[in-house]
Amino acid sequence: MRGPLPTAVVMLALLIACAAPPARGEDEAVQAFAARLSEAAQWDAAHFSERADAFGKLVSAARDAMAAAPAQQRLRELGDELHAACRARIRALEAATGEDEAKLEDLYRSQQWYEINYALAAVRYWQAWIDLALAGTAADDAARVPALSRAERGFQSTAVRILYPGLVYGSWLGMAYVERARGDDAAAQKRLELLAGALATDPDNPLAKLVADELALLAVRRGEAVSPLPAGKGKLEPALARRLQEEAFALLEERRSEGIAALEAAERLRRLIDAGYLDDALLARMLAWRDELVGRDLGTVGLLLDAEYAAAHEQYETTVLKYREFAAKGGFELPINTAAFRYNYAVALHRLGYEREALEVAMPLREDREVGPAARKLVFLAAERRNREQPGAANRAALTRAASEFLASSPDDEDAAFAHLALAGGGDAAARTHLAAARRDARTRAAVEGVRLDAAVAAFTDAAARNDLAARASAARAALAAIDALPRAERRTLPLRVLALQLRVAAGTRDERIPDELQELREAAGADPALVRVLVWTALRALSGEALLAHVAALPQPPAAAEADELVAFLQEREQARDYTTLAAVAERAVPVFATQPDVARQLVLMRHRALTALGRDAEAFAIALGLVQSYPDSGDAWFAYASSAERSGDIFAADRGWARIAAATPEGSDRWLDATLRRVALLSRTAGAQAAHCDLLARADLYRERMNAARGRQLAQLERENRCDG
Repeated sequence: MRGPLPTAVVMLALLIACAAPPARGEDEAVQAFAARLSEAAQWDAAHFSERADAFGKLVSAARDAMAAAPAQQRLRELGDELHAACRARIRALEAATGEDEAKLEDLYRSQQWYEINYALAAVRYWQAWIDLALAGTAADDAARVPALSRAERGFQSTAVRILYPGLVYGSWLGMAYVERARGDDAAAQKRLELLAGALATDPDNPLAKLVADELALLAVRRGEAVSPLPAGKGKLEPALARRLQEEAFALLEERRSEGIAALEAAERLRRLIDAGYLDDALLARMLAWRDELVGRDLGTVGLLLDAEYAAAHEQYETTVLKYREFAAKGGFELPINTAAFRYNYAVALHRLGYEREALEVAMPLREDREVGPAARKLVFLAAERRNREQPGAANRAALTRAASEFLASSPDDEDAAFAHLALAGGGDAAARTHLAAARRDARTRAAVEGVRLDAAVAAFTDAAARNDLAARASAARAALAAIDALPRAERRTLPLRVLALQLRVAAGTRDERIPDELQELREAAGADPALVRVLVWTALRALSGEALLAHVAALPQPPAAAEADELVAFLQEREQARDYTTLAAVAERAVPVFATQPDVARQLVLMRHRALTALGRDAEAFAIALGLVQSYPDSGDAWFAYASSAERSGDIFAADRGWARIAAATPEGSDRWLDATLRRVALLSRTAGAQAAHCDLLARADLYRERMNAARGRQLAQLERENRCDG
């Protein structure tokens, strides 16, 4: 027969006393245990007893490691399987007697019957401890109350198994813990006193000391006894550690009622922390007494309490300083769940405007089960402010990602409208959906038209960059509609008046008031470079004929960079639109204005040359080209204009000179060299006939046949035939 206190109960006494360091390899042990259950049909009674004790060890290890609810629940399921196997073995043993009462009597008195029934009871006993652990980790009463009820029923069922005193005593202890968990310390006291009386005849029993410790803890909780703080800074026995913890919080309660500091409580907590007993449960209790413990000497954990105190009182500078020191001392690597504290740190950084640091801290928290949704919202808020203060493609892309993640996880959040607003910058169907959602919130309703305007202006800018005049006009009309929907006071601001005039001109509006508006706005804009650039752009497109030429001639000398850039862009636009008359006239009038800026002047002369060429005014174009090569003898574009104009004007000598100059100035074999060489040979072949010198040039070009496109290859072949270079 088994003794009064099985080994498993001794283990229980140790695990209940205080949490020990997490056991290693529990998952492998559980898997091995589960695998062996498949062999239960072949086990004898002693093997079932052994497996029940092995199950107890797994439960003890899980409690020691403070395993999460899923791991505890998995163990409970394995207990059900073992219990079912025990019942099956009992039925088999009874069936084997053939209903012979004598054999049944022998069975019920046998060791194997004792062993199998011990296993049956032990499984329920250990499952009761699992239920007690599940109650301790439950998030709310809806899960906690049923778990406590199951634990109570389990302990009650084994408390009557008098053949197994170890299970009986352990069940009495378990029921005392159930009462403690329900907050009924008086009922727990009575159960523990009964258990102490039952163990009085066995003072060396480990359970007797555990019960004595529990009774002492209850006395501490009632404020009846506080022992002196143990000397030294070394390890603490689990029972002593638990007593110190209860003493600390009893002292805090007492000192709070008396309105004085609890230095003794802080000293006890520091001893616990230094001895390695810090865990989430202890930290949670300390945070509940944060205001009493703030500023106390609690080591690194004290910095955390200080930071949380400052955050609760919106002292964000102090919060950040304390958290930075906490992090520097390895606080975030302590054996606690730091997700909520990292989140609070990120909030403080955001409140102070340190968005880059806030994002660094908050980004890894987005998938955390506890703070994930809040972290995604914080990432969005920080990304929105960063994009607002530092606009740019990268920050805009980060904002879009953050807003999408926030909406995906919290579509019904009270601030979801701001994320909708952030995603409403495009002109597609999705953007319109986001705008509609933002319009439903009074806080973002006023900003919707501004977002519509931003989207239309972005489309306008994009079309202008592509020189897509039709798309530019369409986007301008959309932007004007968005401006019209804004409040009157906002429409009357100078930047919006300047923008509206630009958009009206781009949309094709022409009226006699525009020149006066331009003059008025130019005076109001002063030296604002952004507004001046927009007004320069607008004036060039609003004016025409002599008014445009007069405007260009009146530009200040030297013109500002914005005026030079916008004038060149305007002329390129005219060239693309094939408005060569305007291009030639404006370029001619602008050249003297840029006399001190030769690069711009050369570009303007080349534009005028191309315009005159397109208009068929070849003689004027050739004269301009001649002036170009005289003024810019090292310009390849000038020599190209000279050679092509000379060829068009019939001046073969000048054309050949030009093409030869281009060929000599460019790398042999390049596209420009090949073009100049072939054009030179074609020109000379038509005027001077076939020449051996032509074949020499064509032979040099033929070395690069593989690089030629099809048209150039055909031209080379034709010139070789015309000059009889193939034989």
